[in-house]
Amino acid sequence: MKFDPQAIPDLPAPRPAFEIWVYSPRVEGVHLRFGKVARGGLRWSDRREDFRTEILGLVKAQMVKNTVIVPVGAKGGFVAKQLPDPSVDRDAWLAEGIASYKTFISALLDITDNLVAGEVVPPADVVRHDEDDTYLVVAADKGTATFSDIANDVAISYNFWLGDAFASGGSAGYDHKGMGITARGAWESVKRHFRELATTPRPRTSRSSASATCRATCSATACCSPSTSAWSRPSTTGTSSSTRSRTRPSPTPSAAACSTCRAPAGPTTTR
Repeated sequence: MKFDPQAIPDLPAPRPAFEIWVYSPRVEGVHLRFGKVARGGLRWSDRREDFRTEILGLVKAQMVKNTVIVPVGAKGGFVAKQLPDPSVDRDAWLAEGIASYKTFISALLDITDNLVAGEVVPPADVVRHDEDDTYLVVAADKGTATFSDIANDVAISYNFWLGDAFASGGSAGYDHKGMGITARGAWESVKRHFRELATTPRPRTSRSSASATCRATCSATACCSPSTSAWSRPSTTGTSSSTRSRTRPSPTPSAAACSTCRAPAGPTTTR
């Protein structure tokens, strides 16, 4: 089923533009999309009772990370409900997870419009109450890092117009994790923030505080960071703690790696 969250009373914020809910005795899942054109990964969740809450929390970060790539973010997740004990038979556990993932992907495509020769073709045997909506792409996430080719195979079997471009990170596409695409987007957002403050984001020393959810993204932008970076990790109470701070020299960025984020160094120290 596909919902219009904006029309559902008392739904917790932020409200997606589109929500797809999948249910079967074997798998449950949800896909939250905040705009017509949005990208985000699908997570294999183990939180059967509140996986929507988990996905909603993840998509908040995705909204920020995706701003330079696509206009808004999306995120999905599924729970496999008939998993065998992995300590007894891990191969059977993985096979059931993959089968549940395929069911989840198929359900998403079952109610998604297709494009054939440039014309919108609604899905068969589906009652539509919304306008044409053909854009649906997915990516890898926790538990599905190697599943992109599986998702693309399902999309191809549906003759979905994106084909093997349906799921990023597959053998026919880009490894966005390896390329640091989302991390690069975060750095572009930082540069824009400093431009609005009429200062430079590349001082001689930069002191930054990173939460647990964004430390990896911040670290991945090392090639774009100042010559010296002092990182401080916030405590669990939200108060910045310098007990784990460290200062390390960053490697000199190459022109190929950082041609889009070169800016003159300045004397200002930012925090």
